[in-house]
Amino acid sequence: MQNLLLKYLNERLESKPKKTIEPGPVITISRECGCPGTTIAQLLTDKINKIFKEQGKTQEWRWVNKEILSLASHELKLQPEKITYLMESGHKGYIDEFVSSFTQTYYGQSEMVRKVMGDVIRKIAVDGYIVIVGRGGGAIARDIPKSLHVNLIAPLSWKTSVISQKKNIPLNEARKHVIEVDKQRDNYRDYYRGKNSDDICYDISFNCMNLSNDQITDVIISMAKQRNII
Repeated sequence: MQNLLLKYLNERLESKPKKTIEPGPVITISRECGCPGTTIAQLLTDKINKIFKEQGKTQEWRWVNKEILSLASHELKLQPEKITYLMESGHKGYIDEFVSSFTQTYYGQSEMVRKVMGDVIRKIAVDGYIVIVGRGGGAIARDIPKSLHVNLIAPLSWKTSVISQKKNIPLNEARKHVIEVDKQRDNYRDYYRGKNSDDICYDISFNCMNLSNDQITDVIISMAKQRNII
């Protein structure tokens, strides 16, 4: 999946800029710590692509998360002209700071990282046929008509248990981790939607404790069809 996305980004950047007729379609997935965001994204794109194939469509949906975007930034570091085009900035220091900032903590306070990553995600969302996991995607792509914004939630006790098993750490440590990560993600989303904004960045929420991945993706697909996203 990582190589596919890098190939996708490079092909898009190598082509001449085209006038966007209509942005999207795009589906964003916000998730609380412990909820299966990437698993849902993978299953969702698999199901959508199966539907497209049955309909004779050649367009392929992809999904992207923070790890792949970080990898893409390092790959593009070797090609300054492409980074300049992607970020719409000719300031070398601006680009260098963005790339080097990925050595910092994922939720670091770097204004540069958030600004440029927002630009990257916006361009991917506008280009369409993409499922974006996290990174404030819901707030960034909220105004795109052909978009659907999903939020994955669960009780703290359930998330704590998931993280405890996943990281093989005691429950008390897992609980602290969940609370901290959820707080960081809220702050990250607030950066894009505005801290005092009452705008809700998602259209539907799913309780991951009570619903299976298949149930969640089937509902998302049903909603996407009703809104002419797929």
